[in-house]
Amino acid sequence: MNKTAPKRAYRICSNCIMDTTDSGITFDARGWCDYCTNFYNNILPNWHPDEQSEREILAIADTIKQACKDRDHDCIIGISGGVDSSYVTYIAKEKLGLRPLLFHVDAGWNSQQSVNNIEKLVDGLGVDLHTEVVDWAEMKDLQLSFFKAQVPHLDTPQDHAFFAALYNFAAKHGFKYLITGANYSTECVREPLEWHYHASDLRQLNDIHRRFGTRPLKTYRRAIELASANGSAIKTINFAAGTYSEPVDDFSASIPEGVTVQNWGTGSVAFSACDPSLTEVTKGRTIVSMVRPIR
Repeated sequence: MNKTAPKRAYRICSNCIMDTTDSGITFDARGWCDYCTNFYNNILPNWHPDEQSEREILAIADTIKQACKDRDHDCIIGISGGVDSSYVTYIAKEKLGLRPLLFHVDAGWNSQQSVNNIEKLVDGLGVDLHTEVVDWAEMKDLQLSFFKAQVPHLDTPQDHAFFAALYNFAAKHGFKYLITGANYSTECVREPLEWHYHASDLRQLNDIHRRFGTRPLKTYRRAIELASANGSAIKTINFAAGTYSEPVDDFSASIPEGVTVQNWGTGSVAFSACDPSLTEVTKGRTIVSMVRPIR
């Protein structure tokens, strides 16, 4: 006879509004949830929107400029036309003195405002732009597959295409440094997996399309292509102004002292690996996500 687990008593964090609508939430002796303790223990101590962060970013910029002084572009920036990527483009060009190539993926959902913003950035900053357009019929089929699968993370078809295309282009054209914009203070607290799963899980994406898709994805960019395009690993480091990436050959030697590794997996995942069972796979093609800037 199957027994149903007793329903969990309702509880809310004593420090924020997170509650037991997240079935996996935990609380400490103070009544603080694990989201709050993660923020105060791991994020806040390494978040420096001040002179310290500026010094760290300037040092990284100097490394990029020196390493790529003979290239037309010393880095590549993923641009959506939103506030994060637009601002990091301005910082990279005007404050850090970098020579970025802007990389945009049109997945079929561009707003006119985002298009206008990208045009203003290109014209105003005098930077170059490369745009990759996703086949709309394939995107539509994959998007409908996710609706039919009844998963909560319906943005996955676009999010996966954005990063897969960006990483594959960077690997193919020999870009060593990749910068993307993000809000470190609000987007790194971590949401429950049952509310929003990792868009980087290629295995799940393929399975959903296999079950519900009606046409092959012949041109849709997937992150697994990265492994065949470039045998090196990509190290991704989050800092206040965005994400800094560079290829590395030795995973273990690439982690600075004191840096906490959040998650990692094989090159089949272009950002934030999500399957801990993959940790024993060849480390030469590893994606690393860290929580503090490299020193």
